[in-house]
Amino acid sequence: MRILPEPAWFREFAVMEMSATKIARKGQRGQAMVFSLLFIGAVLLGLTFLYKAGKLTSEKMQLQNAADATAFSVSVIEARDLNFAAYLNRAMVANEVAMGQLIGLVSWANHIISVEEFLQMYATLLDSIPIVGNALAGVLRSVGAVFKTVGGVAKAILRPFAQIGIAFISKVNLAYSIAQTVYHLASTGLLISTVLETISLNAPGAKLSDAGTISLITHIITYHARFAKLTNDARFFAAVVRKGRDQFTRARGWKFAFIADPPGPMGPEDDPNPLGLHLHDDWDVLTVNVGYSFDIEFFMSLDRAGGSELRFTGGKPLAKNFNWSAADVTALNAMLRLAFEAWAEETVTGAKVSVAGEAVARDNRLRLSAELMDIEIFKISVPLPTSAPFSAGTAQAGRTGKNAQTMLSMFSQEPLMTPPGPVPLTAYGGAPRYGTAYDWPALGPPYRVMAENVSQSYPGLPRYVDAGGGSLFGIDAPYFLVALVKEIDKVNENEVRTSGRLRLTDRAADNEVAAIAKSEVYFARPNDLAQFRRSDGYTETGNSFSPFWQARLAETSDIERMVVMALQQKQIWVEGIVAELTLVGDFTRFLNKFGLGL
Repeated sequence: MRILPEPAWFREFAVMEMSATKIARKGQRGQAMVFSLLFIGAVLLGLTFLYKAGKLTSEKMQLQNAADATAFSVSVIEARDLNFAAYLNRAMVANEVAMGQLIGLVSWANHIISVEEFLQMYATLLDSIPIVGNALAGVLRSVGAVFKTVGGVAKAILRPFAQIGIAFISKVNLAYSIAQTVYHLASTGLLISTVLETISLNAPGAKLSDAGTISLITHIITYHARFAKLTNDARFFAAVVRKGRDQFTRARGWKFAFIADPPGPMGPEDDPNPLGLHLHDDWDVLTVNVGYSFDIEFFMSLDRAGGSELRFTGGKPLAKNFNWSAADVTALNAMLRLAFEAWAEETVTGAKVSVAGEAVARDNRLRLSAELMDIEIFKISVPLPTSAPFSAGTAQAGRTGKNAQTMLSMFSQEPLMTPPGPVPLTAYGGAPRYGTAYDWPALGPPYRVMAENVSQSYPGLPRYVDAGGGSLFGIDAPYFLVALVKEIDKVNENEVRTSGRLRLTDRAADNEVAAIAKSEVYFARPNDLAQFRRSDGYTETGNSFSPFWQARLAETSDIERMVVMALQQKQIWVEGIVAELTLVGDFTRFLNKFGLGL
């Protein structure tokens, strides 16, 4: 197929069309510039807004970080203060127990010496028996002379050792107490300087607000006056010392049962199983069961008992009014129990008539009781010697108070801050059970063992930091609330300022950027590690004798945020509603919103 050439008129038309298109395009140049000029102001304004919003957000975050760092740093300082106090308190408790051991050693030596005096007393009794008695008396005197020599040598060594040791340990405890006091008081100055320095380093230009200043003052006062206070009240310290005594100080001794089931040696706090005779029988007479039971129990043992006690000597419970005393005794001890019961019981109706009685001679007391049909008729207790002493020794250190004369007079007082009354039989390792060893009126003049004062230089318990307890109103110790503000002009002082129609003015409550943070010092003894877990399984609460204090940030409450905003930013915040308190009228209008207008 043959292709024909384009006609001339068609080529001329195409050229004319291309020329017209070039002319139209040249007339449209510069139209995008119009739109750019229209929107460039809005773009610049938006960028400026984003910059200033970012700057304000950055400052706010910086201020919040500074508040968090300040609050946490304060609690770390106080946790270290409490842990330092706990370490020194534990050291002072250990030193007090050591002084109790020294007093116990002197008491032990005295009781060795006293064996000769008791054996001499029994030898005098045996002298009245011809031949055999005289021979036994001679043996007792010879044995007593050996004990006196051994005890005298022991006392010649132990007494000056105890005097030097008590004087030295007392000075060490005094140094610990002074160090604890200095560190505790210096922590306040460190706390204040840390607050100012942390704010300056983390948020230059920021400062404590009025609310922050009030919170800081409140925290310092409550921390030293209530939560972690230096005190002379030694009741709790004395209780910890008594609880922390070792076996020698708490209860030293042994028992050897002669007549028991079975006989043999045992611990000082154990009781022998008595030998017994148990008689029981009953008869049925028609529908009535008639019967009786009669029990006899008896044991005899040679007991060695002793211990050291931290005692309150009277007056106010101040540290200086406590002293150490010790008692040691050896005695032949016996117990006799007689019990009887008779009854008649109607087997059909279950009606029963019974009478019972019991007599127990033990611990130098005779206790009698009787019951009729399970109703107590009488119950009495009278003195009755049930032990024969073979030794008795005592010693004490410090202020004597009412304990100045005899150990028997000491046994008439309580060792702790409890109502007046006799010392528990378990005190001094059970020595009060054998009170006749300290006041023996059986033969001639009463034999009295004097409570020898080994060292009057013992000053009593040391002054210490006592910590613990909870918060009363949220911002007091152990909590600390930080409230910081930064003037809005200081936020913008280093930035390029806009002007004219592009000027953006930052507005903030009371012309300040603000942040608050809260921390607490708390007690947490680790239970997941065996070396820190309590062996008795109890949960330990905050105290000044265990160094497990730590610091952490805490959540602020709604009421705290509302009070802080009212004080530092002149606003009231309730459930997201903010009202400015620039004028009294503003406050009135705020109250009217809730129907509380005046």
